[in-house]
Amino acid sequence: MIANFFERNPALRTFIIISVGYIIGRFVHLDELIILIMITVLLVTSLLIKNNKFNHLILITLLLIVGIYRIYIEREKIIFDNLIIGKINKEVELTGKVETFNYDDDRVVLRLKRIAIKDYGIKLNCKILAHLKDIKSVEGGDIVNIRGDLFRPSESRNPGEFDYRRYLNIHGITGIVYADEISVIKKSKWYDLNRLFYLVNHKIIKVIDSGLSTDNSPVLKALILGQRGELTDELKNDFVNAGVIHVLAVSGLHVGYITIIILIILGFFRFPDRVKTVSAIFILCFYAGMVGFKPSVVRAVIMASLLLIARSWEFPFSLYNIIFSSALIQSLINPLQIFDIGYQLSYIAVISILYFYKKLDYCIPRRIKEIVKEHRAINYIYQLFLVSLSALIGTLPIVSYNFHRIPIISMVSNLIVVPLVGLIVMVGLAQVLLGLVYNFFNVIYGEVTDILITMLKFIIKKFGGMSFSYISIPGFGLITFLLFYIFIIIAFNIEKRTMRKVGILLVLLLLNIQIWAGIFRSPVINVTFLDVGQGDAIFIRFPSGKNMLVDSGPKRYNFDSGERIIAPFLNYNGIKKINYFVLTHPHSDHIGGAEYIIKNFTVDTLILSNISRVWKYYTKFCNLVDSLNIAIKEVNTGDILIPDRFTIVYVLWPIKNLQNISSVNNNSVVLRISNKDMDILLPGDIEKKAEDSIVLFEEFVRSEILKVPHHGSKTSSSEEFLLAVYPDVAVISVGANSLFGHPHQAVINKFKNLGVKIFRTDNDWAVLLKLYDSYYSVKSYKKGREIF
Repeated sequence: MIANFFERNPALRTFIIISVGYIIGRFVHLDELIILIMITVLLVTSLLIKNNKFNHLILITLLLIVGIYRIYIEREKIIFDNLIIGKINKEVELTGKVETFNYDDDRVVLRLKRIAIKDYGIKLNCKILAHLKDIKSVEGGDIVNIRGDLFRPSESRNPGEFDYRRYLNIHGITGIVYADEISVIKKSKWYDLNRLFYLVNHKIIKVIDSGLSTDNSPVLKALILGQRGELTDELKNDFVNAGVIHVLAVSGLHVGYITIIILIILGFFRFPDRVKTVSAIFILCFYAGMVGFKPSVVRAVIMASLLLIARSWEFPFSLYNIIFSSALIQSLINPLQIFDIGYQLSYIAVISILYFYKKLDYCIPRRIKEIVKEHRAINYIYQLFLVSLSALIGTLPIVSYNFHRIPIISMVSNLIVVPLVGLIVMVGLAQVLLGLVYNFFNVIYGEVTDILITMLKFIIKKFGGMSFSYISIPGFGLITFLLFYIFIIIAFNIEKRTMRKVGILLVLLLLNIQIWAGIFRSPVINVTFLDVGQGDAIFIRFPSGKNMLVDSGPKRYNFDSGERIIAPFLNYNGIKKINYFVLTHPHSDHIGGAEYIIKNFTVDTLILSNISRVWKYYTKFCNLVDSLNIAIKEVNTGDILIPDRFTIVYVLWPIKNLQNISSVNNNSVVLRISNKDMDILLPGDIEKKAEDSIVLFEEFVRSEILKVPHHGSKTSSSEEFLLAVYPDVAVISVGANSLFGHPHQAVINKFKNLGVKIFRTDNDWAVLLKLYDSYYSVKSYKKGREIF
C-alpha cells in the first residue's frame, strides 16, 4: 500500500530524497570540488553499468547530492554575508535596490550593491532590512543611497527567545540598517517589476484606507496584502489565543478566491482555455510578488498554477503530487525555507486536511452522517469541523514544539472565524477591484466590509479572552516531537485493533518516561540568569515546582524585557504563574519589564524592600499592583521564605527602617538561597557601603554561586566582600559594550585572583545553573553554532 502510494506520487519521492540532502548539507559540509567529483563518478558508473536497480540507486544518490549542493550554496552565502556585516557593525553608506517593502512599518528590503566605510568601499550582493524615516520618498525598484548604522539582527540568547537572525537569514536577509539619511540615485523604470508591485500595492492601500474606518483598515490590509504592521499587539494576541492566527497569513483561502474572481472575469472573453490559464497564472504570480513572495502565498500560487495547468492540458494528476511538486519547487528556489516554521505549517496543514479528513469521516457512525447530510447548514459545519480537526492533528506537534501551547478553543473558533474571514476577503476584494475603477463602489462595499471586520474583531476578542483558549506546555526535545508523530501514524494507519492499541500504549509509555524521568532525580534548584542586556532578570525554579523571578530587566524605546525575553522564557517552560516576584530596587534596568509581567501572568506575591514605597519611582507601579489584587510583601534583614521542604530563602538586606545608607542601590533586596549544602547569593546592585555591613554576617554569606553586585562596577565587589562570600562561580549580568564600563577590569581581576570561574551574560548569553544538595552545574546557553 505504501509502495503504491509512493509510486503514484513521484514528486513525493523526489522531495523526500532532496530534503534529506538539505538536512545532510546542514550538518555535513562538502566542498564544491568533492561534490563535482562525486557527480562525475556516479554518471560514469551509470553509463558503464546497465542495471536498472543500480541506476535507480545512483539516481537517488544524485538527488541527495543536489540537495546537499543547493543548501551548500545558500549556506555559504549566508555565512559569508554574516561575517562581513558582523565585522562592520558601524555607521556606513549603502547603495542598493529596493526589492520588497512594508509600508505599514517603514521597512524595505534592499539588494545591496556596495558598502562604503570612510575611504574604502566593498561590493556585496546581499539583502538587508532597512528602517527608513521617510519611506514615502522611495518606490520599488529605486536605486538608493543610505547612511546609517548597519548591524546583524539579534539572535536567540535565552531559552524560548525568538531567533530573529535565524528568521531573517532563512529569508536571505543578513543585515539591518536604521537610516539617518536616504537619497534616490536612480528612479526605477516603469516596467521594473518591483516598481509595478509597489504601485499596485500602494494604490490598493489608498483604496482600503479611504473606504474603511481607521480601526478596521489594518485588518483588511493584513487579510489581502499580508501587512500586519498596523495591527495592534493586543489584536494579534487575540488572534493567537483564539487559535486563528493562520487566517492573517495570505495563503490558500485568499489565492482561491482570487483565482475564482480571475476565472470569472476571463470567462467574459472568448479566449482559448489555455490562454485563460496562462493569464490566470500570470496574475497570480503578480499577486504573489505584490505581497512580498511570502512562503504561504507562494505555496498556494504554485499549487493553483499546477492545478490549472493539469486541468487545461488534461494531465492526470494527484493532489499529493501537486502539493509535493509545489514544496519541491519552493525548496529549490530557497532550500533554507524547509527550516522555516511557516513553510512547514503551510504544507503540513494542507497535507493533514487531505490525509486525515477521510479517516476521521470514516470513524463517524453512518447513522450520524446520514442525519447530518439531511441538513445543508449542519453538513457544512460538520465538514468544516473535520477540516479544522484534520489540520490540527497534523500541525499540533509543530505548534507545540515551537510555541509551547496546545490550542483548545481553535476547534470552535475556526468554525465561525474561517467562513467570516472568507466572506471578508471576498467582499474586500470586490471593494478593492471595483474601488480602483470608481470610488462609489469603494464606499458602498466599504460599509459592508467595515461591519464584517467589526464582527470579526468582536468574535476574536471573545474567543481570545477565554482563560481555557489554550494550554501552556513546557518546551520538549526532538525525541518527544518524533514520538508525537509516531503516535499519530500508529493511531491512524494500523488496521488491526490489537496492534494499534499495543503501538499507542508503547508510545504513551515512552512519552511518560520522557516526562516523569526528572521526578526520580535528586532535588534541584534551577536558576537561569537571563541575558536582558544592561540589567538583571533571574528565574529560579525550586524542587517543589514553585518559582521566583528576581527583577525584570530594562525597558526602553521599542524594547521591553518583560515582553521580548522573560515572557517567551516563561512560556517555553510552561509557566503561567509566578509564586514570588522580587524587585530588588526601583531602577529601570531592574523593574523595566515588571508591568508587562504582572499584566500577562498570575503573580502570587510581589516582594519589595521595606522602604520601596518611599521611592516615587514605585508609586505608580504599586498602584497597578494593588488594582490587580497582588499581595505585596515588604522584606528586611532576618525574613525568610520557605518555598518547599528542600529550600530556604534568607533575606540578608536591607535592615528595617534604615533609609539613609547613601543610595537606592545600597537598599537593594539581598537574597541567599540554600539547598542543603549549596548556596547562591543574589545581592542586587549593592555597593561597598552595604557590602561592608553584610560581611558582618560572616559565615552566613558564604556561597558557592555569586551574582556579581551592580553588574561588576568598580563601586562594588570589595575584597572584604569577596573574601567573605568566597564563591566558586561568579555570574555578571551585563549588556554588551556597556555605556557604564561594566564590568570594570579591576573587578574582573579580583575574581581571577581568587580563582573564581566567571560567566558573563554579554559573552555567554543566558547562564543556566543547577543547584543540587551537595554539588552544582553551570553552563552557558551560547551554543556557538554556525548560521546554517
